Amino acid sequence: MRGLLKALLWTVGILGVIAGILRATILDVWTVPDDDPVFGASIVPTLAPGDVVVTRRGGRPTFADLVRCAHPEEPGRYVVGRIFGEPGDQVYADGHLVKINGTPTRTERGCAEATVRVEDPVSGEPVDLSCGIEEIGGTTYMRATGSGPRTTLAKVETEVTDGNVFLVSDNRYHHYDSLDFGAVPLESCTHQIIFRLWSKEGWMDAKKRMTVIR
Repeated sequence: MRGLLKALLWTVGILGVIAGILRATILDVWTVPDDDPVFGASIVPTLAPGDVVVTRRGGRPTFADLVRCAHPEEPGRYVVGRIFGEPGDQVYADGHLVKINGTPTRTERGCAEATVRVEDPVSGEPVDLSCGIEEIGGTTYMRATGSGPRTTLAKVETEVTDGNVFLVSDNRYHHYDSLDFGAVPLESCTHQIIFRLWSKEGWMDAKKRMTVIR
């Protein structure tokens, strides 16, 4: 029994050292802000305000990665979006339709839960949106769509210029992305969001704890 306990303590210690090294070099823990209803709506259904997530810093984020970037207009704040355009890419968006170099996103199937509820950032009222699994460039992820007067991505057709990336929100109904403020500098997108530890509800929220973010 003593030998087993010693081995367990060594294992825990080694894992702790590894976690410390990773935290000091490439990983960060970040709590998603819950004080901005526009930002909060835009990250649904993949994330939610108050989520505690692990981000990977360093390296160059690539197409379809979900990234955290410095807000281009409000110092000290962030935007979160999926990279849908890299330098030289042609991006076309009209309504829920988004095409990159002529290739549209493709809805593969519905989410495990067909709808997702989000607080409308204007009215404050709850809105039920459709949740689907979408694919682009070999990456699948959840995205939300809806119907009604707010279902308009600004119609955009643009080429991404050198040094920038074009961000698109996973929530196409309440987007807050490059359709609102234009492409952002690639160097401002310093963190890729890769894992959720738990939600705002804490560890007891079994559906959202310890989940891989795509």
